Amino acid sequence: MTENDQGINANEELQYLQNVIDSTDKQISVISKGADDYLRALSVLEEANIEKATEVRVSLGGGVFVKAKIENSKPLIIPIGSGVFIEETPEQTKVRLRTSIKEISSTVENLNAQRKIAVSRYEGIISMMREESNRK
Repeated sequence: MTENDQGINANEELQYLQNVIDSTDKQISVISKGADDYLRALSVLEEANIEKATEVRVSLGGGVFVKAKIENSKPLIIPIGSGVFIEETPEQTKVRLRTSIKEISSTVENLNAQRKIAVSRYEGIISMMREESNRK
């Protein structure tokens, strides 16, 4: 393998690693937003004054809200995927949200570990390329 071929392979690997890092950053961002939604929902369900509240604003998305009354004694309607919904008590929903938040945190930790490996490899290749360049 010639020196030029090694440079091309190193550049290809750098580009690949940069794509991995960028992709991982995007995944972490999207997943973290989901965790934020779960944390907000959990916060609302755990709020002590929720039972006494006459009306609350519920987001419909896109900055649109509707006034609603949340009754803690009523079952909540929970989407479980593919347009399927189930009813749960507020306590069951809190457990589900806490579990989901823990799973998301674990996923983010794994993604951060993968990112760290990719960054370390990227920096190692850059360092190696600089050393080779300085030898010339």
